[in-house]
Parts: sequence; C-alpha cells; structure tokens
Amino acid sequence: MREKGHGADLVAVARKYGMDKESLKDFSSNVNIFRSEKIREYLKEFDIESLFRYPDIHHTDLRQTLALRYEVNEEEVVVGNGATELIYLIARDPRFQRIGVWQPSFTEYERAIESCGKEAVPLYYNGNFDLDGRYFSALEDLDLVFICNPNNPNGRLKHIGDFANLCKALGVALCVDETFIEFSHREEEYSLLPLIRTHPNLMVLRALTKFYTLAGLRLGYLFTSRDNASSLASLQEPWTVNALASKLVSVVFDRDFISRSKEFYRAETEFVYAKLSQIEGLNVYPTDVNFILFELEKMSAASLKEDLLVNHRLLIRDCSNYRGLGEGFVRVSIKDRSENENLISALCTEVMKGSYGRDLR
Repeated sequence: MREKGHGADLVAVARKYGMDKESLKDFSSNVNIFRSEKIREYLKEFDIESLFRYPDIHHTDLRQTLALRYEVNEEEVVVGNGATELIYLIARDPRFQRIGVWQPSFTEYERAIESCGKEAVPLYYNGNFDLDGRYFSALEDLDLVFICNPNNPNGRLKHIGDFANLCKALGVALCVDETFIEFSHREEEYSLLPLIRTHPNLMVLRALTKFYTLAGLRLGYLFTSRDNASSLASLQEPWTVNALASKLVSVVFDRDFISRSKEFYRAETEFVYAKLSQIEGLNVYPTDVNFILFELEKMSAASLKEDLLVNHRLLIRDCSNYRGLGEGFVRVSIKDRSENENLISALCTEVMKGSYGRDLR
C-alpha cells in the first residue's frame, strides 16, 4: 500500500523540527483562507442539547438541504464523514473490483482501493495533465474509474463530458471528485453534476472541507442516480455524520462568502502564478483553483521543503509521493498577498541556492 501523504500535518512537522506549530506558515494545506461569519454566529446559538441525542440515521434534513442547494433530488444524495469516507465506501462496493485511477492525483483513491484488497489500475495523464487516449482501451476491463476535476495536485479543470459518455457506453462507473471546483469561477461550465440523471453510474463527489474551510467538521456528499445512491447507502455504517455537521449545513452556502472567495482566488492565483513563473529553475503549471504545482529543475522537493522550514518557517507540500511525479514536484496554496509575497521571496532565495550551490558567499 502506498504511503500516506497529505498537507497540513503541522503537529508532526513541528515535533520533528522542535518548532512551535503556531510559528509555521502553512502553504501545504489548500483550504480557503476566509471564514464565514454566518457560521460563527450560528455556532454561538447552536442547540447543545442536540449533541446528547442520536442524529437522524437517514440524515433526511441534511440531504434535503444539499438537494435544494445543488438542484437535485434528496434520493440522489449520499452523505458521509468527509469526502474521504465516501471514497472508501465506493472502493469497497462489491460491484467494483478492478478500479482505474487517473494519475497523478489524490493519493487516497489508491489507498482506499488497496485497503479493500482490490486492484488499482493507473491511467496516466500526459505531460500537460490532459487525458491520454492511449489508456482508453484499458477501460473495457474496468468496473470503475476515479478522476479528480479540478485535479489535485495541479489544479487544472478539464472538459470530461465526452469521457463520461465513453464510460457510460462501456458500462464503467465513474466517480468525479469535484471537491475543489467551487474555487473556480468556471464551476458551472465544467461540473458533471447535471449528468447524474442521464448517466446512472456517474458519481459526483464534493465536501465542505476545502472551499468552506470546515476540515475539522468532516462532511462530504455524493450525487448520483437514485438506484446507485441507495446501493451505496446500504453499505454504509450508521451515523457517520454528526449532529453539528448535519445542522450547520443550513447556513454554510452563503452567497456573499462564495462570491468573495471566488473573486479573491481568481485574482490572487493569477498574481502568484505570474510571480512564480519568473523564478529561474521552476516549471510552473497552470491552475484554476487555490493552489499551484511547480517542478524544480535542479533540486528535490524534499530539500526545498526542509530549507523553507528551517530558514523561513514555511511549510510546502512535497508531491514526490504522487504516482507519476518525480522528486522535484511541489504544491503551494494561495494565501493573502503579504504571505504570498513572503513565500515568493523565500522561494527565490532557496531555489537560487539549490541551483547555484549552497554557499553564496
């Protein structure tokens, strides 16, 4: 099984380097930097008594709220303890034995498949992170395919409607992970959510984790056909969503918060991308969301990560554990302007050291 590797592991990093985790600036975690004031206000008035009772085992109100927000039917919604639980739920479905994963991508797809004793079949993107048609013939031997759109770690959106049609024609189930799509102003253009009624085995995955900055709450949701939703829900443990998560969703989808976040990331990501592209020794990949992938030409991601930690208290994501990526790939998230400028300055310093020798005296 592939090694676990995620961003935002501040506790482990601080312990390893003997640092105060509060002193670290975390560019490895790609959650929204904004916080919803409506959520803060709701929590002040939250009915604590509801935590002493079992939540609704069917999550009826929660699924109704999500159905209204995303314009689907309640019966087309499956909820879980974060998107990750739903990924593992899909992976252990006995209908799916040979499962393809478009790579490089989020490492938990492969871990979930292997944890169920099943075969994870890699389907590799080309050098521009586009679907490589040479792997389409492999679909005939698969039961399910995972694809991330926008993709993690490069953040690029793809038009994959034709690919969904191909999977439908071949009788292959398709899970599209859209957990980052709400960062993009082109969400409606690229989302496959409108296809769930015409593609019975299509599953569209989203969560509150990234865009709504609720990583600690753990709420993910899956949109799919009624029959598929019923089949998946029958395999699920009871009460995987807590009462707080179920109730809080009623105030999460704040239009002002959504609009403000999208506009900020549209502008700030363009700024950071332009600045990073000017640094000699970096190959920077285009993105549509709140993080950027680049490849180091003359040093490893592990070396840069340590240099930035020790010398600048900045934490980045070493992406060398992604299948299909080399040791020089790094992902950084977008923060506010001053933090982004600090990162860019530190990168200029450390990449120059790595390119021209460690001692610049």
